[in-house]
Amino acid sequence: METLYRNGNKENIINSNPSREVPMDERSKLENEKQSLAMNRLQTEKKIETLEKHIKELKEEKSRWDKQLTMILQRQDATNKKIQIIDNAAQLASKMSSSPPSSPINQPISEGDFKKVLRGHKEAVMSVDCSLTDEIAVSGSGDKTVILWSLKNFSPIHTFAGHTGWVNCTQISNRRCMSGSSDKTVRLWDLDSHEHLNTYVGHKGGISCLRYTDEQLLTGSADKTIRHWDVTTGECVLEMTGHQKFVSNIQFFGYGLASSSGDTTIRLWDLRTGNCHRVLEGHVGNVSCIQFDDTKVISGSADKTIKVWDLRSGDCINTLTMEKPINALQFNTDMLVAAVDKAIKVFNIATYEFVQGRSLEGHQGNVTSFKFEDDFLISGSTDCTV
Repeated sequence: METLYRNGNKENIINSNPSREVPMDERSKLENEKQSLAMNRLQTEKKIETLEKHIKELKEEKSRWDKQLTMILQRQDATNKKIQIIDNAAQLASKMSSSPPSSPINQPISEGDFKKVLRGHKEAVMSVDCSLTDEIAVSGSGDKTVILWSLKNFSPIHTFAGHTGWVNCTQISNRRCMSGSSDKTVRLWDLDSHEHLNTYVGHKGGISCLRYTDEQLLTGSADKTIRHWDVTTGECVLEMTGHQKFVSNIQFFGYGLASSSGDTTIRLWDLRTGNCHRVLEGHVGNVSCIQFDDTKVISGSADKTIKVWDLRSGDCINTLTMEKPINALQFNTDMLVAAVDKAIKVFNIATYEFVQGRSLEGHQGNVTSFKFEDDFLISGSTDCTV
């Protein structure tokens, strides 16, 4: 309503345009809605932030549980393997008690009975390894081949060819075999499909020794170095130098590595850094073989001695003198076994005394390599036989 004064008289006139008040009301409503939306936005953003934080915590918790599950699965797998080993040992014990004396693989080392000669190589057998669980063995030879053998019927299953030099070392792990050769390479073979899976190249001298697990490969060479490889990629991840002559043997456990050499020394290494933290000196000839556990290192040498070293102090605590050079050795909690010339001799690990009647003889050439598992032993010789 508007008021109009005409000729001094007051008149009321109806406003013919009421829409001038409406925009003000609409704007007020929109302002209120704007404030409401802003508040809702803040609340929504806080809710999203809270949810994102919760999601992050859930992911972290899931990661922790994933790690826990991985540890459980690993322990479960290790337990299953131990159970399998125990079951296999029980089966073997049953076979030993029930099979006639003529059965080819039913007699323990303690009896010293020779069971079977495996013929197939055309040159000296330089390396052997076996898996009683899988009932297989492998041998590497100067004829440049690796032969896979059945321990069920003692016959060859397959011959792996590809190396261009002597095969000096072999090792089985999880149905696969690594072989090292004087051709400066290491090859990985599948023992089921018989396929060549990978070649590891990098050493400047022949491969003299190796140690292999599913995840790690370490090699020693005539180039005086030790290399640590990634099994999957084939890449060398660490090179260790220090020996003055060829590396003759290596063994690793966890982050600890022991190596022996033609320079007459034994070196102890940390695999995390590649640093040598101790040198054991005392042999006067090539140290051909070594093995260590959590308290001691035992080494064999061309100087015709076996030495026992205290792992912590590095002191030599015992020396056994033989009539011939020691070519290979292996020990467990019960016995020390050593290849001396053409024979394999068994010693009491507690006293280091030779056990009478436990000299395994039969090879016509030097025993270059052997492997015992439980109470069974397989050996290779320069006489071309296993």
